[in-house]
Amino acid sequence: MLPWGSRRGRTRRAMMVVRDGALDPLGATPDQAMTGLAFTLEEHHARLGKVVAEMSAAGLDALVLAAPEDLLYLTGFRSMDIFRLQALVITPGQEPLMVVRKVARSSFERTAWTRRVMTYADHEDPGAVLAAALAELSATVRRIGVPKRSPYFTPYVLEQAQAALAAEWVDATTVVSRHRWIKSPAELAYVRQACRYAEVALWAGVSACRPGRTENHVAAAMLAAMVEAGSETPAKNPLLGAGPRSALGHVSWEGRPIAAGDVVFLEPGACVRRYHAAVMRCAIVGPPPAEQERWARACRHAVNAAIAAMRPGVTAASVDRACREAILASGLGGLFHHRTGYSIGLGFSNWIEDLSLREGEDTPLEAGMVFHVVPFLSDGQQGVAVSEMALVTEDGAERLTTLPQELLAAPG
Repeated sequence: MLPWGSRRGRTRRAMMVVRDGALDPLGATPDQAMTGLAFTLEEHHARLGKVVAEMSAAGLDALVLAAPEDLLYLTGFRSMDIFRLQALVITPGQEPLMVVRKVARSSFERTAWTRRVMTYADHEDPGAVLAAALAELSATVRRIGVPKRSPYFTPYVLEQAQAALAAEWVDATTVVSRHRWIKSPAELAYVRQACRYAEVALWAGVSACRPGRTENHVAAAMLAAMVEAGSETPAKNPLLGAGPRSALGHVSWEGRPIAAGDVVFLEPGACVRRYHAAVMRCAIVGPPPAEQERWARACRHAVNAAIAAMRPGVTAASVDRACREAILASGLGGLFHHRTGYSIGLGFSNWIEDLSLREGEDTPLEAGMVFHVVPFLSDGQQGVAVSEMALVTEDGAERLTTLPQELLAAPG
């Protein structure tokens, strides 16, 4: 167990670094400063070129995208107005066409490098507007990729699109997301900055875990610390649960008072230009029970075993196996109920990408992939977790988060 007082100086230094970085985190280029782009035009053009090449290989004449992460990745467009239809229509040889609400047009013009846009008013049917845009496509368009499995592209919208244009409609939900798994140096700079903000939030949460306070005080401390440090609005609020609620994992604050002897599960996630980092630790209020220290050691061994197994060419399932075997060796395999981790990056309503470190996932890892490795042990009455952000490098993996891997002693 780590005494809280021994880390106070380190926390202040971390916050100073974060604040210094926030003044000029990445050194924006002139075109970024003028347009509001989070990346250079060259990087956006390269991304679009890769997607168009994949369309050609798949025999697609057009591609419709609706996930806000895909739209940002290709055009730079970012808006929190994600619960009405936003769509990007890509046809080789033409500038992509964006379909958005009228109220979002200013955000599009400020943040995207593309200029073709079709808007709809709130009294109009967005599916019908998209259908009208598709109806104008060339008669030579015979095969169209659409995100059939995306929650942002409903069956109703698909029906309208199909009625507008006679073509073969195929699922292309992951055409862009597969490219998003591999982060460029510029993307990694945002992820690294988000790691620092998440760590500041975690330490603030530990500091707030005092008897007599509530889970709400802890949540407020984490949110205030990371926003003040420089984090933008994250895709999810911090997850936390005190006492028996620490066993729930995917849980948030409900006003439960913090009591002596509580284990408090903490998972803040921070955001920079919609790129995320998250980290899990547990605070302990008072002397730690020996069993919880044993669980924390098992989590530490498991997360480090998973990261040690990462390298280009190794499958995601192999990393999961390394983590799982470490927990089994500790005698706590019956408390581990989920995947080892997931790819993390762009997010609006969630920071989880669609590549998991789990049994049966034979996708090989590649340099530039970033994972949140999340061993979490729970018996239904209490839980303990130690997670890390990890980057796959050319010859192994780099741990991006730097917090101590043990139960963290709350003050008082």
